[in-house]
Amino acid sequence: MKMEPLVTSSQRSYLRAKFSILSEDCPFDRGNPSVCPFHEIRNWSLKERMAWFDELSEEAILNIYTYCRLCLEVKEKLGPVKVKRTGWRAPQQGLEQGASEEHSARLRDE
Repeated sequence: MKMEPLVTSSQRSYLRAKFSILSEDCPFDRGNPSVCPFHEIRNWSLKERMAWFDELSEEAILNIYTYCRLCLEVKEKLGPVKVKRTGWRAPQQGLEQGASEEHSARLRDE
């Protein structure tokens, strides 16, 4: 029995665009909090970050995006919160740093 995809191709394209923005910096304060799933990859080039995204499962994509949405909602209501990192992180790879493209849109602009 064939499983239905969790996201359509247009939704995946939308999420890919959001990931390129979120992987630049935090939309709340433009920082790089250590608790963020994107923390390690923010020093990678855009090409490397998007290659990483393309390797993620649909479930991982939805989990990370949901985490970011909820994190932003909490930060907007409560301000930044110091927490101990216990969750999932991007794999650390010895990839070289590269220049990133400028992004003007932010997650909260939806």
